[in-house]
Amino acid sequence: MGVLTDTTEGRILARWIADRGLEPYLPPLAFRFLGVMTQLSRYTVVSALALGLDIVIYMALVGWGLMAALAGVVGYSVGMILHYALSCRFVFKREMTAKTETRLFTEFAASGVAGLMLMLTAVMIALAHNVMGLTPFIAKLIAVVVSFSAVFVLRRSVVFSAKSA
Repeated sequence: MGVLTDTTEGRILARWIADRGLEPYLPPLAFRFLGVMTQLSRYTVVSALALGLDIVIYMALVGWGLMAALAGVVGYSVGMILHYALSCRFVFKREMTAKTETRLFTEFAASGVAGLMLMLTAVMIALAHNVMGLTPFIAKLIAVVVSFSAVFVLRRSVVFSAKSA
């Protein structure tokens, strides 16, 4: 149950499983999955806060007449900075990696840019808004949904990986 008990939520869940005698019936992979789910829940909250800032900036810039695609890039970038600060504090174990602060931030930012570029956030917003006629807000939501999972996996497995230094 090592991965599961790495967090407060995981320890509570592990105790609940043990109190009910369920541990022998769950394969080790189940405990790893439950540990990832507790981390994913914290990542989701942090992402929601960063997204809130992203959307406020995005909608303000669109309201001031900036092109929706460019406003999306600016909002995403500012949200990414907040996301880094909160992720280091509440989601990932910063001390588990031997990376310097500069390298960690660079990789985090690169993973955010990967989410921006690989998922073609700006292109998705432009197509949804300009071609399909959707509102800027709905266009932004489409881009967010597509990039969320890919960036979480990248950050969990590469950026905050305990294996690389």
